[in-house]
Amino acid sequence: MEKHLEGVHWPGHNLAYADLTQASMIRANLERANLERANLWRANLDYAYAREACFKHASLREARGQNINLERAFMEGADLAWAYLPGSFLHAAHLAWANLEGVNFRSANLTFANLAHAKLINADLWGANLSQANLEGAVLINTSLEKTNLHGCNLAHAQLINVNLRGANLGQTNFYGATIDQVNMDEAAHIQQANFDQATFINGKLLRFMNFANASFQNRDLRQVDFQGADLGGANFEGARLDGANLKDTNLMFCNFQGASIQGTLFDYAIMTGANISHIEQFQGASFRGVNWWAASCLSPEEFKNYLKKNFPARF
Repeated sequence: MEKHLEGVHWPGHNLAYADLTQASMIRANLERANLERANLWRANLDYAYAREACFKHASLREARGQNINLERAFMEGADLAWAYLPGSFLHAAHLAWANLEGVNFRSANLTFANLAHAKLINADLWGANLSQANLEGAVLINTSLEKTNLHGCNLAHAQLINVNLRGANLGQTNFYGATIDQVNMDEAAHIQQANFDQATFINGKLLRFMNFANASFQNRDLRQVDFQGADLGGANFEGARLDGANLKDTNLMFCNFQGASIQGTLFDYAIMTGANISHIEQFQGASFRGVNWWAASCLSPEEFKNYLKKNFPARF
């Protein structure tokens, strides 16, 4: 039975373990209230004010809270599965280990929010602002981050599987140690400023024709990644595993490939002016048709080309 609690004024109240299922709490004032382990299943919190409220391990499954203010709310371990919270204000909210499966955070403000280890499966964050948010170890599967602001966001060790980052702002985004599988970064802005150290790219087919200039892929596992036509000028691939990767038609000017593994890698028609290709020992089966080697550094550009021609003549 729906509980009519519209506009209630409960700042600082202790509502721990309260049963507020299907309650209508539109424009309720819950500032600094304690709702630990409260049950707000399918509650209506549209335009509610819950700044610094405690929702630790509370259930807000299928709740709605359009434009709700949850600034600095403590929501660790809360269950917000399939909650409808577009336009919500969650600046510096604590959502570590929260269940955010299917949540609607479209155009929400999550700046400086802590979502470490949160589960964001099937979540919709289209146009949300996650600048400086912490998503370390978070699980993002079938998640929409299209047109989101992820500037300075921490996604270290996160799992990103079938995630849509089309048009997102990735300036200074930290993907350190993240698993990136079938992620769409088409038209993502400032991706060259992102940190991909220790990240694993499992399926990079949607990385074609992108701007990765000056990006760091040092010691990355980039096997089978498809970078065809991408701008990778100045990128660092030192020690990276590029076996079977597609770098055809790419800009590789001044890239560092020192010590990289490039077995079966396709470099056809790439521009490698000034690239560092020294100490490469694993390049069996690599293809270099039509590559521009001018000023590339190794034993010497000509010695390296002659070695390849002698040992892999079919590749030219």
